[in-house]
Amino acid sequence: MLNFGLPAPVDIQIEGADIDGNREVAARMLQEVERVPASPTRAIQQAFDYPEFDVAVDRTKAARAEYTQRDIAN
Repeated sequence: MLNFGLPAPVDIQIEGADIDGNREVAARMLQEVERVPASPTRAIQQAFDYPEFDVAVDRTKAARAEYTQRDIAN
């Protein structure tokens, strides 16, 4: 019983470096939560297909050009 029988949100968060593994765990957990009677809105909020890119920086060359990691990130 949560919150003395009153409706209460439950937030489940999954963290990890393996995005695909996280997605599988989230999907399995969602299936389990859906089995709980009277649980209202159930959803995975995280967008797994958002665009991303990796930047490799040679810190020595960047330092010679007077760039910091913050400059490059911005």
